[in-house]
Amino acid sequence: MTRIDGKYQVLRELARQGSQVDFEVQDDRGEHWKLRWFDIADNQTRALFHRYRSVLRALNPPALLDVMARPGAYYSIWSWPDGQPLGDYLKQPVKDPEAAEGLEALAAQLGQLGSSLQDAEIFLQDGRPQLFCLQPAERSQEEIAELNAPLLQQLRSGRMRRRRRSGPKAERLRLSPWAVIPGLVLLLLAAVVGDQAAQIYLNPPVREVPQVTGEPYQQASQRLVAAGFSVQVTPGSSSSQKAGVVLSSNPPAQSALHAGRTVVITVNAPPSRVVPALSGLTASEAQTALADQHLPIGQTDHAYSSSVPSGQVIAQYPPTGTVLLQGGRVRLLVSLGPHKVRTYLPDLTGLSFARARSAVLAAGLVLSKVSLRSSNRPLGTVLSQSPSPGTSVPSGSAATLVVAEPPLASPPSQQLPGQITGATAGGGFLLTPSSTAALPTGGIVVTNSAANSLPVATPSAANSQPAATPSSAQQLPPTSGSSSAGSGSSRASSGSAGSSGSAGSSSQTRTVSFAYTFPSDLPSGVATLEYTDATGTHVVVSQRDAAGLLVQVKIQVVGPALFEVVENGQIYDSFRQ
Repeated sequence: MTRIDGKYQVLRELARQGSQVDFEVQDDRGEHWKLRWFDIADNQTRALFHRYRSVLRALNPPALLDVMARPGAYYSIWSWPDGQPLGDYLKQPVKDPEAAEGLEALAAQLGQLGSSLQDAEIFLQDGRPQLFCLQPAERSQEEIAELNAPLLQQLRSGRMRRRRRSGPKAERLRLSPWAVIPGLVLLLLAAVVGDQAAQIYLNPPVREVPQVTGEPYQQASQRLVAAGFSVQVTPGSSSSQKAGVVLSSNPPAQSALHAGRTVVITVNAPPSRVVPALSGLTASEAQTALADQHLPIGQTDHAYSSSVPSGQVIAQYPPTGTVLLQGGRVRLLVSLGPHKVRTYLPDLTGLSFARARSAVLAAGLVLSKVSLRSSNRPLGTVLSQSPSPGTSVPSGSAATLVVAEPPLASPPSQQLPGQITGATAGGGFLLTPSSTAALPTGGIVVTNSAANSLPVATPSAANSQPAATPSSAQQLPPTSGSSSAGSGSSRASSGSAGSSGSAGSSSQTRTVSFAYTFPSDLPSGVATLEYTDATGTHVVVSQRDAAGLLVQVKIQVVGPALFEVVENGQIYDSFRQ
C-alpha cells in the first residue's frame, strides 16, 4: 500500500496491533501526519468503528484532523504530539495541580463515552492534558473504573507543586509619610475592586439555559458556550431522531443557571444496523426483514422485468451488508413482471376458419378453443369470436372461435384383412397379412414410409381399396386448443358399418373403419389420435414423431364420434365419423 484513499502517501509503518496499523503519511501539501488504519472484517468490528467515530466527534480533540468511515476506507488522521507523555508526567515526584485536575476531568469524560485512560494516548501541552489517538472500545463503568484506578492512584500520589514568585531583594528605603499616601490610596482602590471581583466570582450572574434539543450537537455546544456555560456530552439512543442531534439537556431549557456552570447534553448515537439481502423477496417479506433490523422501508419504485416475477424485489439501496444507523431507510425497486403489449382482433365473423386462425396468430393471441355450432352458413365459417372486435387485450391472451358445424358423413366401407399379432400402446392391435383372420374391436394397422416405422402388412389386391381423402371444403377446425393442422394431412376414409345399431343413432354401438395419415408438418413429439363418443374420450394410437404416419383403424364406437390429433396438449386436426 503506497497511497491511502488517494490522499495520503505512506512513508513508513509505525506499529501494527491486531486489525490496526499506524502509518506515518504525507499529504499533497507535504505535511506529515499519523494515520491509524482499521481492517474491518465483519459487522461487529464495523459497528465498533462507527461507535469509535462517534466518541471522537464528541470529544473533538485538537490533535484529530479527520475520521473516515466508508466501505474500504476506515481510518483516523492525527497531528504529531508536542508535549510530555502521560507516563513521564506520572513518574514525576512533584506534579502540577492544574494538569492533575485536567487529567481527572478527561478521565471522567472518557468514562461517560465508554473508554478508559488506558485506551487513549495522552500528552501534556502547556500543562494541559491533550488526547492523541484513541483505541476503539465499548466498556462498562465497572471495567472503566478498574482500568483507571492504577493511573489515578499514581496521579494522586506524591506532592503537588506550589507556585512561587522569586526576585531580587529590594533595598530598604526610608520613606516619608507623603510617599506612603499614594500607596495607601492605591491599596484602598485595590481592596474595593477586589471586593467587587470576589462578589462576581462568588455570585456569578444567573442566565437562562437556551433550547438546544433537536439541534446538531456541534451547533448546540456553540450556543451554550456563547451563553456562558461549559458543555459536557453524553451519548444516548433514539430510533425517531437522526444521529448526532441533541436528545435532551440537563438542566433543561429555560432553567436559571449561574454563568460558567456545566450543561450536560445527551447526543443521539444509536447502534448501527446491517442492511440484509432483499433481492428475490416480495415487498411484504422485505418489509419484515427490515423491521427485524429496525430499518424502515424508504421510497419504493416499480419497473418491468422479464426475469423477476411480479411483486418481487429487483434491487435495493443501500446494498446488502451496508451499515446504517438506526432510523436509516432502505429504498426498493419492485418488479411489475414482463412488459405486455396490448393488441386486438378485427371482426372475424364470416371468414373461413383458416383465415380467422391466421388473423388470431397475426394479432399475437393464442387460439385456445374452437367450438362447433349447427348453422346454414358454409362449413367452417366463423360465427362468433372472443375477444370481441376492437377490444384491447394483452398480447398472448387466449382467443376462442365458434364455427359452422358440417353434417355427419359416413365414409365408404373398407374391409381390412389381417390377424392379431400383439397389443399396441394405444390400446389397439397390430395386424399382419391374413385373409382369414377377423379384425377385433380396437385393432389397428400402422405403416410409415420412414425407416423407423412399424412394419405393416399390405392387403391383397382382391380385398384392398384405396383410402379416400375428403376435399378441403369438408375439413373442420379442431374443437379445442390451438390449431395448426398440417397441409399434408389426409382425412379419415374407409367403410363404416354398425355392429349393433345404425350409424345415425346417437346411442347405438357401431363399427367404424378408416385410414388416416398424420399431418406432414407435425412438430417433434408424441402425437395421439383419440376419439370422443357417447362413452367418453379414448386413445386410438400414440406415436412419437408421427408426421406422415398412416393409421388404419377399425373400432367400435357408441353414437357419433369426433376424432382429434393432439400433440403437446394442442389439437392439430379433427374430423367426424
